[in-house]
Amino acid sequence: MSKGTVFLVAFVLLISSVRAPDAQPSERPIGILLAVGDIASCHHDPTRNGKATAELIKREIASAKAIDQSLEVRVLALGDLAYDHGSSESFGCFDAAWGEFKDKILPVPGNHDYETNRGAAYFKYFETTLQNLKANKGKAYFSVEFPAPADAADNRSWLLIGLDSNTETGASSEQIRWLKAELSRTNRKCILAFSHSFFYSSGLHGHGENRTVTLTKPLVPEKQSRAFFQALYAGRASAFVAGHDHHYEQLGRANAEGKPADNGQAAMVPEGVRSFVVGTGGKALYSNDYRKKWAFTEAYDLRSHGVLKIELYPDSYQWVFLPTKPNEASFKVIREVRGDKCNRA
Repeated sequence: MSKGTVFLVAFVLLISSVRAPDAQPSERPIGILLAVGDIASCHHDPTRNGKATAELIKREIASAKAIDQSLEVRVLALGDLAYDHGSSESFGCFDAAWGEFKDKILPVPGNHDYETNRGAAYFKYFETTLQNLKANKGKAYFSVEFPAPADAADNRSWLLIGLDSNTETGASSEQIRWLKAELSRTNRKCILAFSHSFFYSSGLHGHGENRTVTLTKPLVPEKQSRAFFQALYAGRASAFVAGHDHHYEQLGRANAEGKPADNGQAAMVPEGVRSFVVGTGGKALYSNDYRKKWAFTEAYDLRSHGVLKIELYPDSYQWVFLPTKPNEASFKVIREVRGDKCNRA
C-alpha cells in the first residue's frame, strides 16, 4: 500500500469517527450543509474554474441520497462566485460548473460579484432563488428554516441566515435591524449565519487590506462584518461561515471583542460564536502563512481547495473540511474539535 493510500484511509477514518465530547448527536443528521466561497472563473483548469469542488459536492449529494432518501442537502455559496468581475459571462462559467445543483444553492454575493453593474448578473442569475427565499427585491440577505419544519410544533430545524457584506452593514443599517429582528423572533435552538466577508481570519485580509506581504503584521477583525458578529453573539447564534480569504480556517467560540494585542485571547468565551473561513472553491489560494493567528484558531489549511461539510442535528452539529485532493502536509490541526452544541440548546 502506498504512502498516499495509507494517508487517504487514515483521513477517511478520522473524519468518520471524531466526535467532540460536548456534542452528542442523535443517530443521524436532520440535514447537511456544504459551504464554500471564492469559486468559479472562465479558466480551463477544473481546480481553478470551480468544477473540482462541484464534483465533490455532487458526490456528497449523491451519498446523502443513498444513505437516506429524505435527508436534505443545501449548498452555501459564500460569495465571489463568478470571477473576475461578476459579469454575465463569468456567471455563465459559474453555471457551467455549478448549475447542475443550482436548486440546492443558498447564495450570498461577494465583492467581486458586485463589480459589474452593482451585482446585476448575480441578481439575474439567482432571481428565482431569491424570490423563493423571500428576499426583499434588490436585496441579497434572507433567512430560511432548514430542513423545512413538518408542522408548527416541529422545533428541530435550524435557522440559516444569508447576509450581504457588500451593502451598508453599520450598526443602524437596514440589514442589521433586520438581522436583529430575525434573531429576536426565532425559537430555533440552532442558528447559522453566512456571508462573504468574515469577521475573524488569520489570512491575508485578516491582517488588513495592505497587499504588501509582511508575515508578522497584526491581526485585524474585518470591520464590515463587526455588526454581524455582534448581533449574532447577542442573539446566541451558533456559527458564522464566510469566504473572502482563500484558505480554510476553523475558529473556536469568541465574542466580537478580538484585539490584536493579545491575539484575541480575551475574546475566547464559552458562549461565543464559532466561525469558519472557507474561501477554497476554485480561485487561486493565498499561500502566505502569517505568523500571527487568532488565539482561538483550531485548524488552518493553506494548500487545499475543498468544501466544508456540516451535519446538522436538532441541538448540535458536526463538521469536516473535505479537500478535493487529500494533502497531508497542508492541514494544520491545532485543536481536535469537530463538533459542538448549539448555543440555545
